[in-house]
Amino acid sequence: MILNEHTSNDSETSTVTQPTAETQETTSPQSAASANDSIAILPGAVRPASVEGSSRHGFNFETLYGHRLASRWSLEFNLNASIFEVGRNQGNDFYQRALEVDGVFDLSAHRGTGFTPFLLAGVGVLHNDFYPDSHDGYGGVASAGLGVVSAPLFKNGLMLRVEARYVHDTKEGGLSEPRVSAGSGRPRCK
Repeated sequence: MILNEHTSNDSETSTVTQPTAETQETTSPQSAASANDSIAILPGAVRPASVEGSSRHGFNFETLYGHRLASRWSLEFNLNASIFEVGRNQGNDFYQRALEVDGVFDLSAHRGTGFTPFLLAGVGVLHNDFYPDSHDGYGGVASAGLGVVSAPLFKNGLMLRVEARYVHDTKEGGLSEPRVSAGSGRPRCK
């Protein structure tokens, strides 16, 4: 509410004005557009295929930027990097970087207010940095998975996110690996 006080001669008058859509938008901490956007950071574990020469252990780090398209649909841009360990005295670890676009479908309409399970599927491009160098190069990547987002934990909207993905790499003859990630995300601020 907005309170306006006017003084005329000896009498004082107070007027109470209800907020309009225009005043709510300018006084809101987030605009409608930024309320539909989110960011998340998810470190995780990877179990790469042994045919790559790895020790079947690895690490993954995802940075997500999402935009809500409809009440249950979102589009997320996923920039991620993975390290596949080869073991002690086995040479250099393998590295993989990818940029994906994921479609996300919430299984409930509670995102941003409650516990929300979701499904996702994505496609993108990746770069492998393996040994020997003849295995390096660009290729396609596809992924599918499921996850859950918590209700906001604090006033700033911070939420926990856990997801599991099955990732298929077309570069090395169709190698695939499961990935599990957990981290936090929040609505994007103005």
